[in-house]
Amino acid sequence: MIKTIIIEDETLSVTHLIDLLEKSNLEIKIEAIISSVADSIKWLKSNFPPDLIFMDIHLSDGKSLEIFKEHKILSPVIFTTAYDEYAIQVFKTSGIEYLLKPIDYECLKEALITFSENKLIINNNHILTANSFKQIEYKKRFLVKEGKEFIPVKTEEVAYFYRTEIVFIKLFNGKSYMTNYSLNHLEKILEPHSFFRVNRQIIANVNTIKSFFKGSSGNFFLNVSPMHSEKIQISQERYYILKNLLS
Repeated sequence: MIKTIIIEDETLSVTHLIDLLEKSNLEIKIEAIISSVADSIKWLKSNFPPDLIFMDIHLSDGKSLEIFKEHKILSPVIFTTAYDEYAIQVFKTSGIEYLLKPIDYECLKEALITFSENKLIINNNHILTANSFKQIEYKKRFLVKEGKEFIPVKTEEVAYFYRTEIVFIKLFNGKSYMTNYSLNHLEKILEPHSFFRVNRQIIANVNTIKSFFKGSSGNFFLNVSPMHSEKIQISQERYYILKNLLS
């Protein structure tokens, strides 16, 4: 079990990082999420050092580099930032990696391997390698029924999955078929770079997304092709995650 804390003041960045860590399938326990320099110093002085720290450089009350002046941090730190001018400074601390936002999964994986190669406590004292990341076999095809026939459908032919009272598969050719899969289960077996959970009713192939925008009401919406029968609303949080995903 890797005990970690996240020092970050942007909710969307925290959510994105947690999503990536969950994708890694490593045993990571997040001990705390802290948003300021002052609270970080207070937490670090009051608790046992974590195995690993994820730390944004720009926080709500200043730069996180100030934390090192007030407290001796022994834990390795993976810095995350939208800026690239602090690389030299962070490696004068206990920083082991420097990730630019939006964080890419492959870059995060390499950072975690670097963390392990420094012979730090990880995964019950086993050294982490690229093979330590569980390889998920994502769904390649679905079997759908049309009349008395069963038809194999390749996953890349799917535009989106949507739920009314049951879940349907909508293909790029406009046809819809019922499926017995729940959206929650589909979310686990679909390749996450290709399919995005829009809301509680829809998982969309990123290639079906034509536009997304903030409406005059302040709500956020999504346009897909082929069109969905209802207007697709997306939360502000998912809107910004999607924006990072498609950037």
